[in-house]
Amino acid sequence: MEFHSDFNGLARRRNARYKISQEKTMLRTTINVHLSVLSKIAAGSNLLGIPQRTLVVRLLMRIMRDIDRHQGSFTLTRYQRRDPKGRWKCFPVVFQAQQNEFFNDLKRFSRFSISHLVAIAVKEYLPELLADGNNERHNYASSEWALGRRMDGSALCWEIYWGKPAPSTRKTAGGSILRWTGPGGMPDRPPAGSIRH
Repeated sequence: MEFHSDFNGLARRRNARYKISQEKTMLRTTINVHLSVLSKIAAGSNLLGIPQRTLVVRLLMRIMRDIDRHQGSFTLTRYQRRDPKGRWKCFPVVFQAQQNEFFNDLKRFSRFSISHLVAIAVKEYLPELLADGNNERHNYASSEWALGRRMDGSALCWEIYWGKPAPSTRKTAGGSILRWTGPGGMPDRPPAGSIRH
């Protein structure tokens, strides 16, 4: 019992050191954007008076809101159509930790590349976003993401949460939350080995 208590304290100290902060954890990546899409992003960001990166994030958050419309099937990741003239630009973006997880989930669930999702979002959601101006009411509201796992009989279940899991959810079926972004970092992260197999 004392060992378990000490182990929990050690885990809390470790988690405090690796606490994920929205302000500090920014992940840089690049996406290939067709010049026709990039020109619309540039025009939209100028009209709204926001950086292009912010516009891209807001557009992807609109796809999150409507993820059921963009479900993929058992297929490989779908990329944008080739352009024989090579009219592409490598577009640098910076995501917060939870945004990176959200958008990788979108890629996994939809089976579209991130750059293809941006092109879809520009076509389907840019007019709506421009009509709303800087009003955020239609964006997906969650600022937290979590990954959990639990056993269901002999099946190992991986659970993705778009939002903070309720305490009752985190303690069911011998499961645990393995990663959690958002305010407060990961205070409820259980010690290693807490999953019962």
